[in-house]
Amino acid sequence: MRGRARLVAPEEEAIVVDAAERAALDRYAQRFNARDWDGVRALVAEDCELDLVSKSQRRGPQVRMYFARYEQEQVALRVARLDGRLVLAAFVAGAPAPAYVMLLGWAADRVIAIRDFRYVPYIAIEAELELLDGPVA
Repeated sequence: MRGRARLVAPEEEAIVVDAAERAALDRYAQRFNARDWDGVRALVAEDCELDLVSKSQRRGPQVRMYFARYEQEQVALRVARLDGRLVLAAFVAGAPAPAYVMLLGWAADRVIAIRDFRYVPYIAIEAELELLDGPVA
């Protein structure tokens, strides 16, 4: 058909979720939400690096003490996507929206890095988080 162009909406790029990373985050969140602190600590590598963004940094055995604060608080984690990356969204005391996010780095099913944005909550407020439903099978 001369003079007529077929208008096709460009397809949105499908963002692929790494199943292994998703499963690892689900496992971490499940243990965290179950208050299984020994189980959470078991996932953390001995030489893990912790960055409490805008607050402090820790490494190795000092990271294990990081969870003591969470033992005293009502925080639940859910896997979410932020800018194409999987993160953990932290919900404080049953709030309907996440207060902040965490990024975890993995190597051989162990957490080797934690970036906790607890002290910069505006990131979660301004971010377009996509909460992912349920753990992967």
